[in-house]
Amino acid sequence: MTNLINVEGGKSKIVDIINSRKKYLTKKEEWSLMMNQIKKMNYVPTRCDTYCPFANECIHASNMIEQGKLPRGSVQVLQEPHFQEVDEVYKKLEKVFGDILKSDQQGVYVVKAPTGIGKTEAIVNFAEEYNFSIAFPTHKLKQEVSMRLKDKNIKHIKVPELPLLEEPFSEKIEHLYNIGAYRTVNKFLRQISNENEDVSDFLQDLEKVKSSKKELLLTTHQRAIFTNDDSNSTIIFDEDPIPNLFPISQMKVSDLVFAFSKLQDNEVNKDVITTLQNMIMNAPLDIVQERSSFLLPSVKDLEQTIVEEKTIRSNVLGFLNCDYFLMKRIHNVDYIYFIQRNQLPPAKKTIILSATINESISKLVFGDKVTFIDLGLVKPTGSILQVTSKSFSRFTIKENQQEMKCLAENLMKIYNPDSEIITYKDFYHNGKKEEIYFGNTEGIDDLKGENITVIGTPHLNPIAYLLISVALGYRMGLEESRMEYIPVERNGLRFYFTTYSNDILLKEVQFYLVESQLLQAIGRARVNRVPAKVLILSNLPVVGAEYISFSQKELMELMK
Repeated sequence: MTNLINVEGGKSKIVDIINSRKKYLTKKEEWSLMMNQIKKMNYVPTRCDTYCPFANECIHASNMIEQGKLPRGSVQVLQEPHFQEVDEVYKKLEKVFGDILKSDQQGVYVVKAPTGIGKTEAIVNFAEEYNFSIAFPTHKLKQEVSMRLKDKNIKHIKVPELPLLEEPFSEKIEHLYNIGAYRTVNKFLRQISNENEDVSDFLQDLEKVKSSKKELLLTTHQRAIFTNDDSNSTIIFDEDPIPNLFPISQMKVSDLVFAFSKLQDNEVNKDVITTLQNMIMNAPLDIVQERSSFLLPSVKDLEQTIVEEKTIRSNVLGFLNCDYFLMKRIHNVDYIYFIQRNQLPPAKKTIILSATINESISKLVFGDKVTFIDLGLVKPTGSILQVTSKSFSRFTIKENQQEMKCLAENLMKIYNPDSEIITYKDFYHNGKKEEIYFGNTEGIDDLKGENITVIGTPHLNPIAYLLISVALGYRMGLEESRMEYIPVERNGLRFYFTTYSNDILLKEVQFYLVESQLLQAIGRARVNRVPAKVLILSNLPVVGAEYISFSQKELMELMK
């Protein structure tokens, strides 16, 4: 009765039930009094666990209403997660990792292991016995592991980091990187090495790396993917390298056309450049196009022209190497977005250790040669609390910045006061670690053991989902590419989310990229091993969290 009276037509249904049996009719007056009392006292719906004889036999929501209709902003647990002790999972990691290193089989081995269980520790321990290359997402993490290896007296060599240069040198190098002129960067560095000792040391260290054979090598994701390295037959990627395999760039169409007009001055390349320019100008909006294949007789001259033209600041050379592109009009300005699909180093045993990598996406990216091993979930030592009533997306914050900030502050006061904050780069920085934000969290250990609040659902531009899906070989039409706020079942949970309406690759790509950023941010507190507290303000539920949702009226009060 407490459930039915809270739904439309429920009172009539109760009357029908009372009138359906003689034994109910004998207590009709008592039932009516009870119904009025429930309504008068505004009793909440009784939970299924309280009265349902089948509560232990099925997966259900908290009450009949939620079972029948999912309230927006809430989370239904359809399948309870299976947690393991952290040391148990670490032993599994050591066993799996050791077996892969001993194997003579090449291929791609993906090991999905929770954050903070000791992936880096396992790498360092095995480095005492094996020689391999280790690729890290950042130079900072590479340096931290180098220090740990030194503490154990393990000999190794590391790819150097480009030193900080004063202007105008730094400005020129930034310009060269922006236009994709990587060869010219190396040429320029050699030119200034005679007068800059730091650059000279950098180039010498780089040569040592290039000539190293069968030595423990520390490098970065970017260098491991974009340069030929034959120093070791095994390479380990610490964290997921897939986003680096699909770089996406953006530029104004006017910038590209201007660059092409300059390139047409070179008679040798003129016909190809003219054809490419016509392809761009005639490309329809919002439709992914495959870049035409071509031969350029004078590639060096082309790069030189772009380098010498100071007004060209877009990645023209990157576009000429892209696989797919899309034209988009934003506020009456035409932009071009393009993607290049890269490959992992060939003819190697490649091991990827990551907490956020996705099995479906891995199999699409690496094909049949991938072996995917999921070590499962860890029972956290700390606690994870999640408020799912608001998305705290960039769009929501942009539309209502003051209200969202006020809501976040009030929720932190209630559930996680004085906590460090991880959110978007340009939103809400009052913590000590302002350099940690969505997109810059991988491997960072500075917040270990600290209480943190993660604010946001880090959506990407839908163009990114579209380009990556197409680069993976998927083709979609009108119905598949439309996003809606709909009920979703994922990871044993049911919830509302703005996503693609059909069960297709676009949806999988979206969830993979958003979940990766969210889980990396949460992992900074290392709750799997230390008793820290994490508060998440996002409508993408994280497995294992305790979920809290508020009514619209309660949210309005919290925004004051």
